[in-house]
Amino acid sequence: MKHPFQKVLLNSDASLLFAAAGNKVYVFSGPESWKLVDSWVDTVDPNYSLIKEYEARIQRYEQEVKESGSTDHRPPKVPTPGAGAPAKICYIRDIQLSRNEKYLILTTDTDKAVVVFEIIDGHLKEVKRQPLPKRTCSITTSLDDTKILVGDKFGDVYSVDTLDPEIVSEKDLVPVLGHVSMLTSVLNIGNGSGKEFVITTDRDEHIRISQFPKSYVIENWLFEHEEFISSIVAPQWCDNKVLISAGGDKFICSWNWQEGSLVDKFDYSADIEPFLTAENLAPSRFQNEEGDLMEYAVSQLIQVPKLNKLVVLFDRLAAFFVVSVSADGKLALDKSVSVSSTIICGAANNNRLILSVKGDENCLLEYNLENWEHKELTEVYGCNDVEWNEKGDLFASFSVNQLRKRSEH
Repeated sequence: MKHPFQKVLLNSDASLLFAAAGNKVYVFSGPESWKLVDSWVDTVDPNYSLIKEYEARIQRYEQEVKESGSTDHRPPKVPTPGAGAPAKICYIRDIQLSRNEKYLILTTDTDKAVVVFEIIDGHLKEVKRQPLPKRTCSITTSLDDTKILVGDKFGDVYSVDTLDPEIVSEKDLVPVLGHVSMLTSVLNIGNGSGKEFVITTDRDEHIRISQFPKSYVIENWLFEHEEFISSIVAPQWCDNKVLISAGGDKFICSWNWQEGSLVDKFDYSADIEPFLTAENLAPSRFQNEEGDLMEYAVSQLIQVPKLNKLVVLFDRLAAFFVVSVSADGKLALDKSVSVSSTIICGAANNNRLILSVKGDENCLLEYNLENWEHKELTEVYGCNDVEWNEKGDLFASFSVNQLRKRSEH
């Protein structure tokens, strides 16, 4: 069967839709009717990491032979996956547009790289591919788009030149900041007075605000979350003052990030109960005696600037919330919307909300934000030619709740 889209993205006027399925990105033009313009597939060998390991062993072997002058050393064998090892699915982990929307930036699973494309009339022209030491988790750009900030799952953030064609060896890349926990989000933002900051979040409930590019200077910490943070956004209509954060908690936080103060906290635990299913049951080893412990987490916060609202998506849930955000950061539930199948991800702009869902058709849904009516984008799904073994686990699509820390005792 076809692999569902694990990432979708719209440009500001919703004239271009980018959708990633497995290791392939599709570009569609619209918005009245979506037509395939271009596509790109990651052709790097799925065993890239094994090949790199082999090359390093060969170098060490050749060095030993050179130093000892002996050829008695046995050359290393080419590492191969063991018998019965599952086939590797190489995912595109994230896709983002530069702020000027001239470039598409994505991160890959194979060589853990950042790939930059110039967008020319909807077509993708590859500009550079910069491999990184560890698998990435989040990307953003500086306010002038000259730098790409990439957070990895080991807690480091790297700065990559957007257009400089020079490729830096992974060993020579130096982090611009780091956490002692797994990073989950990276966001660059200005304070309205010419200063730029990078906001990072992690699995250990931290929100860190650092100056940029002098990111060794920590401006503030925001503490209120009790679980991991999976998504942060700075609503465009809040004059650079408000930050919204959410994750494994039963609430969403609103901050005046410049002052370091909590503005509002919206508890959605009662509102989500009608939509919970067996998919939201905690793993058996962490269940309560009654076997009815439910776990849920926010997977994505999506801005809808035209309505001054956020669309809130949840991990493994067939529903989404619409939350209004006032100019000073006050939060209120506007509506909850049931969906026919579990939502994977979404994107919104102009009057459109695009949702990727996992169902019998693994389709995309398009909502009209004026009346909230929706239709299936069968013409988009029909262009998807990435196959997937339905018995496999869509870990790239439903992995947010795995960030939850567990106690073994």
